[in-house]
Amino acid sequence: RKRSRSPTKSPSWFPETPHRRLRFINSPPPVIFTHSNIKAGDGSSLAVELVDAATGRRDTSGPLSSLGLEIVVLDADFTHESWTVSEFNDFIFREGEGKRPLLVGDGLVTLKDGFGVIENIYFADNSSFLKGQRFRLGARAIFEGPTEAKTEAFECVDSVKENLYPGSGKHHPPLL
Repeated sequence: RKRSRSPTKSPSWFPETPHRRLRFINSPPPVIFTHSNIKAGDGSSLAVELVDAATGRRDTSGPLSSLGLEIVVLDADFTHESWTVSEFNDFIFREGEGKRPLLVGDGLVTLKDGFGVIENIYFADNSSFLKGQRFRLGARAIFEGPTEAKTEAFECVDSVKENLYPGSGKHHPPLL
């Protein structure tokens, strides 16, 4: 797998919005499993919101409050606190030619009143091929707009190899 640049998306009719940014409301747990829906650490659905960068308040009514988003896989080494679109794109993982998709399911989310829920999405491969063996999820506007969002880093473990898929009776970490 490799990181690769994705094409810049900048239609001339879309307003620039440096004062808005996307933010994950919650983050995946430190370890998630392949072929299992990605959830937040507390078991709820992952959620993302559009906020005013200055106040941190959710934007529920502007033209961007119903924006379409793409969920992407980021390298865990992407630790920047602020970034450009190009820097964000440089850390997106793309599957290599002939490889199966890394992230499978509904990778598109539409905000409603500045809020979107990420459901029915999972990893088809684990993070063992990475030096640090960890990923992040990112959210970006389908068209340029607000600053992108990222989750905390997490490890993705192969549920089949570890026999840790739902219903197997095994737990991570093991119950003692």
